[in-house]
Amino acid sequence: MSPNKSADELAIRQVVADWIQFTVEERVEELMDLMTDDMLFLTTKFPPMTKAEFEKGTREMVGKARIVPQADIKEVQVEGDFGWLWQELTVNVVMEGKEPVVMKGRTMGIYRRCEDGKWRLMRDANMMP
Repeated sequence: MSPNKSADELAIRQVVADWIQFTVEERVEELMDLMTDDMLFLTTKFPPMTKAEFEKGTREMVGKARIVPQADIKEVQVEGDFGWLWQELTVNVVMEGKEPVVMKGRTMGIYRRCEDGKWRLMRDANMMP
């Protein structure tokens, strides 16, 4: 990483790295802590999904699917207590007895520095099919 990256940019990049690790390791509680309580996921095919809906779906998949995301972060910007990034994301999903599914697309995330000083994802616009 370039030495010009701010501590805040590095912290947001770490949220992405932690997200990937916690997803692969099925560490749901820690994954949920990476989001603000008012988190919304915006997709092309479905209505906005809340943090609670995401958590429910994630818990239902534990032990049933192996989910391995890979992120290629293209840009991170920070202004005060808000930051955003866009990335190219690949998600491999393997379920027993089914063909693996690979989804690829761009996402844009908005992050907020919370009262405890941690950066958390608050909005995710996901362009994967």
